Amino acid sequence: MQEPIKIIIVDDKAKFRKSMREAVENFNIQTIAEAENGAQLLTLLETHSPDVVLLDLRMPGMDGNDTMDALIRKYPTIKVIIVSFYSEQMLIDDYEIRGAKGYAAKGSFDGMQLARGIKKVHEGGKYFYRNNETPALKLSERQKDIVHLKSHGISDKLEIGEQLGMTSSGVGKQEKKIMEKMKVSNIAAFYEYIFESGLKFLRRPKSNKSSG
Repeated sequence: MQEPIKIIIVDDKAKFRKSMREAVENFNIQTIAEAENGAQLLTLLETHSPDVVLLDLRMPGMDGNDTMDALIRKYPTIKVIIVSFYSEQMLIDDYEIRGAKGYAAKGSFDGMQLARGIKKVHEGGKYFYRNNETPALKLSERQKDIVHLKSHGISDKLEIGEQLGMTSSGVGKQEKKIMEKMKVSNIAAFYEYIFESGLKFLRRPKSNKSSG
């Protein structure tokens, strides 16, 4: 019999970890460990060698975003599948660019689908959920940079401009365009959109930046 695919499940909800573990256990996929956040995962990787990591994004402590960066940097041979409630297409595309090999939306898969995805990724392919129900938000790379900074507590236009090489008025113009694309009319709705869609987790390689 073929060796089982070894996975580690990283999610702060024990119930969801259990449901994922049980969903794939009949498909020659072995859960060798579980973690509640990225810090626990990195500790586990000192003694465990998974083929694939199933990684949630929203977790206390070290979230999936920072964990993804650490895995790509320290463990480039481990294949990562993001498993999240967030299904904004731009976010999914961003993780593919950053090196994730798959993205599964919680609530949209069954055990067989997830197992097929894990096997496909293990064999060198990719497995990405595509949300065809809602139009994808389209932001320029510069607008993504602004969203990222604002979602991480940097709201001053002058400070954003200094980090991105823009004038404060240029930042203001881009913010207005972003809000128009999001179809929101005030800053409170802007932040609500960012956090409900998961766009706070956007982070691209620096080489991807453009003037936008």
